[in-house]
Parts: sequence; structure tokens; C-alpha cells
Amino acid sequence: FFLNPEISAVAATIRHGAAVPHLRRPRGDPCAPRLRAMRAAALRCLRPQRGPPLARSIGGGGGEWLFPRPEGASLAVAGGGGVRAPVARVFCVGSNYADHAIEMGRTGKEPPFFFTKPASALVDCSGGDAVIPYPPGTSMLHHEVELVVLLGKGGRFVAPSEASSLAAAYGVGVDLTRRDLQAEAKRAGRPWDVSKGFDCSGPCGALTAARDVGDLRPVGMKLTVNGEVRQASTLDHMIWSVPDMLSRLSELYELRPGDLLFTGTPAGVGALEVGDVVEAEVEGLEACRFVVGAPLE
Repeated sequence: FFLNPEISAVAATIRHGAAVPHLRRPRGDPCAPRLRAMRAAALRCLRPQRGPPLARSIGGGGGEWLFPRPEGASLAVAGGGGVRAPVARVFCVGSNYADHAIEMGRTGKEPPFFFTKPASALVDCSGGDAVIPYPPGTSMLHHEVELVVLLGKGGRFVAPSEASSLAAAYGVGVDLTRRDLQAEAKRAGRPWDVSKGFDCSGPCGALTAARDVGDLRPVGMKLTVNGEVRQASTLDHMIWSVPDMLSRLSELYELRPGDLLFTGTPAGVGALEVGDVVEAEVEGLEACRFVVGAPLE
């Protein structure tokens, strides 16, 4: 990308963090001044260039924005009098219930794993009248009821014994999935993004502050469609507990306040159709209710 090919080669080497041995010459070497000048020119080329007033940094203050900054994702807090909780990132756990892993064609003995959704995929269903449009590109939209955990603290390499203290609130969510596209991705060994992270794929009920939640391990969870129970289990059937999940996740990412975790779904996942009324519940938490609406045009 530089006019001088020698400078370009030096700059590329420096950019990738490697040393440039041939630039290290004794002071008496007649080539030393030219090589030192070449290195200086390469370093100047690698410095950030001045340009239009873009965002300074992620979350940075000051400066101007290239376009209006989008509003960040948030969810309602139960009994909070209008209080909302900001959501930064959304992590999900796959195969955290053995019976669901088996119904999806696995043995149920594989360890759980993580994937993500964009925070923009969340839908606040706290009002009870949310409508989730049937997504394009699929003929097999599936429901997956899950406990969700919102973090109020962050950390790296957090011990399981300390991980519960990171939670600020708990809630109920539904991991909507384009199951046919997920199956295609699995066969091709491709990422799941289009099957899991599409618009409106993360409806959630109002969150309940962690201080108001007791021991969740033995409580029941269920999902009904038009009043018919489709999924029913208890949270103590999780393979990884919430502290285990947070501890393992903190080994892969530095956890931050506002991170949201979908904790996995039990068996009974199934297809949804336009007009279906969905209600997802975890005992002691606010329900997540929505109607599957017509596809957007």
C-alpha cells in the first residue's frame, strides 16, 4: 500500500509485530543511515491518519459522531417504576440440558458451549402485548425457553464460588431459532449467526433484581403455545450451573456489567406459526409473553 516497495515490506513486518533484522546494522556500516530512514518512514506511514470526525473509541467521550449514535439495548426491571437495565452483549449456552441435546441428535454427554446474539436482537416483552414478526428466510421457527442472567459486575477468571455475585438480575427469555438454517449450518460446519442472531430473536420478560430472587436451582420452567405446554423442566437439570457458566465464560472473555446470558433450554422445542401465543415462565420471575406476527414486508 506504499509507493516504495521496500518501505511497504518494512511496514508490513512492523505491523505484524515482528523485528526487522536487516535494519540492525553497525554504526559504521554505510547502509545504516538509509535503513534507519526507511524504518522511520515506515513507522510514520503506520501512524493513524487524520480524517473525518469519527467516533474516538468504543464508549469514548467527546468528539463528533459520523451519524447519530443508535440507542443501546435495554430491558425493563420488574417493579422498578420505569427503571431499565442496559444490555451490552448477549451470550448463549448451547446443549446445557442433556434431554435437549439428545432431541437434537447428540448423546447428551457432550460439554455445553457458547455462542452469541447481537444485543439488537432483544425484544422487551414486559408489557405482555409484544408481537414478534415471523422472520424471513425460514419455514421452521422454533422456540427455546431459557433463564437469562444480567450481570451488574464484571471480571476475568472468576471462580465459581464468586460468580453468583456478578449477577444483577434474572429473567425469562426465549431463544428463537431458524431451525432449518441451523441444520444447514451444522452440516456445512458454518457459524450459526443467521439461525440464532436475527432481528427479534431474543424476546425477554421483565428482569427481577438478584436481591429479590431466592435459590433458583430447584424451580420449574415451562413454555406454552396457545395454552398447550411444550417445554417443562426444572433449573437443576442444567449441566452447567449459573456460577459454572459465568466462571467458564470469564475464562474466554472479560465479563462486563450489562452482559446478558441465555442459560440453555430443556427438551420440547418446536415450531411456531403466525398467530401463536407464546408464554415462557420460570417460577418466581416475570413471564415472557408474545404473539408471533405476520412476516414483515
